[in-house]
Amino acid sequence: MKFDTIVIGGGMAGLSAALRLAEAGQKALLMASGQSALHFSSGSVDLLESEGDPRAALPALMAANPHHPYG
Repeated sequence: MKFDTIVIGGGMAGLSAALRLAEAGQKALLMASGQSALHFSSGSVDLLESEGDPRAALPALMAANPHHPYG
């Protein structure tokens, strides 16, 4: 298989990068070591409490929590 981009790391940054690349039409391969947390729980927890695109709520999250690791 051929890919436009290989993203190494399945953390928040890697997942976000792979998602944006896929949305931009690139074939992205996401590589991560170990066992994914999806093996234990395929659900997600809504921390942003927003409707629609969760990325729209990120500026408010960062403003309210400037020291948050994802800020």
